[in-house]
Amino acid sequence: LFPRHEMLGHSPTPAATLERACAAGTDEGLFFVYPGNTSLSRPTLCPACGGVFALRQGWEVRLCRQEEDRGADKDEGSPDGCCPHCGAQVPGRWNKPWSR
Repeated sequence: LFPRHEMLGHSPTPAATLERACAAGTDEGLFFVYPGNTSLSRPTLCPACGGVFALRQGWEVRLCRQEEDRGADKDEGSPDGCCPHCGAQVPGRWNKPWSR
């Protein structure tokens, strides 16, 4: 919760609470758990190998590629949504634009 409009009398949800909630979801087997649009960042991990698939910060999303495959645009990523580490398909919409 972040207080806005008619909820101004409430305090924002503490970052530690958001992190505990994310950890609980991950511990229960959820693959894609994020703290929302906060300054906290959690990468998207491949559910098959656990490698970093995308880096997230607030609204920004950057797809990752293997180091040897990086070209001029190192954030280009894989438009087909395949993990750069193991080749597994990661569900989602991965073609540009990725960020707000």
